[in-house]
Amino acid sequence: AWGGFGAYRFLLPRFELASDADRMIFACNLIGDLTPAQRDEIIRELEGINEKAKGRSEFKKEYSRHDIPNMNQWQANVERALNDIGAGQFDKVVLARKSVLQFSKAINSLSVFKQLQKVTPNSYHFYFQFADTVFLGASPERLYKRHGRDMVSEAIAGTIARGKTSTKD
Repeated sequence: AWGGFGAYRFLLPRFELASDADRMIFACNLIGDLTPAQRDEIIRELEGINEKAKGRSEFKKEYSRHDIPNMNQWQANVERALNDIGAGQFDKVVLARKSVLQFSKAINSLSVFKQLQKVTPNSYHFYFQFADTVFLGASPERLYKRHGRDMVSEAIAGTIARGKTSTKD
């Protein structure tokens, strides 16, 4: 599922939009001198962002949903994790669940992002677009914060695939 993203990725976003107290900050990160063709490309990208942002913030599409693990398996995993913590085997457990949504019609990823911001106001929101693939979400942990030329990051819990046996889990 993550094949298009590679084993890891560190990037400097071309564009950043952030809120700071009562103001919005838009940054365009550039490296080195730009050719006229590169400047034209950046202008086209900016115009593309504006067109995508015009998409409706509501999307009422029919969809199907498939969760892995399903709700019963999820509840069993939570119970097992709580028991293991209670028994002193772990101090902390981070459980993950994959939800696959299949929509009847194409959706606007920026509309999804706007809705996500509305329902998770106390989270750090992120939106990365790589060609036709979008990675977006909301996290209680800050991915990074930029201070001029410095970047600060917080530790983020990682996830891996389930083991083939309960011992590997």
